Amino acid sequence: MVSQPRYIMQVTSSKAYISALYGNKVSILDLATNTIIGTIPLPARNPEGMCMCGNLAAVACWDTGADAVCLIDPNTDEVMHVYHAAGRAPQEVLTDKNGMLWVLSGNSPENAAPYWTEFEPSTGAILKKMDFPPTVNPVRPIFNRTKDTLIFIEANYFGGTSQNGIFEMGINDTALPATPIIPAVQNQYFWALGVDPATGNLYVGDPKGFTQNGEVYIYTNAGVLQSGFKVGLGPGHFYFDYK
Repeated sequence: MVSQPRYIMQVTSSKAYISALYGNKVSILDLATNTIIGTIPLPARNPEGMCMCGNLAAVACWDTGADAVCLIDPNTDEVMHVYHAAGRAPQEVLTDKNGMLWVLSGNSPENAAPYWTEFEPSTGAILKKMDFPPTVNPVRPIFNRTKDTLIFIEANYFGGTSQNGIFEMGINDTALPATPIIPAVQNQYFWALGVDPATGNLYVGDPKGFTQNGEVYIYTNAGVLQSGFKVGLGPGHFYFDYK
């Protein structure tokens, strides 16, 4: 059993890793038996976002007192590298079309200012650091279909429209975007973001303040609204299955 699990990621044909809040370990799941067969200790708490980075598994430790991003060998289940992101509380990791590792860190409600850090994954060299204003709360980063454009939510929980909506920036940009491609309206913020791999359309989840059923909106990659539909409480993620 995994206490307070967060994310699961398949790392080999036979096993997956599960991240979980408050602990300092990743659990190893045997996919044939659906049982936990071990754990991997980490140097910081709150393993959160994960992604495959080449042949290693990158795990962000969303700990406001740490900056650790761990790269694990799925064949041995050993931590091979610990890289140090800009700022504190790395929360999400993802790779671009060039195989570079991007880390979104920060926890604005806990006074940990958010940053983007771009790493060269084989050496841990920092290629780029970009700091958000400390009041901004970026979440749910993804790449577009060609993996050359980062797309993410900035959420304003206090009802205003400033720093609130869907933003995008190219991997070669040198400044953070100032204007959303999809702005949130007064008393609204978004909580889920996905890219349809077949069409490139953006799927955006509106949690309606988590006080009622949510709604999903479908936009073109240019931010033009196409349609929408009702969903249950708190839409947080999307999964596209074209198998």
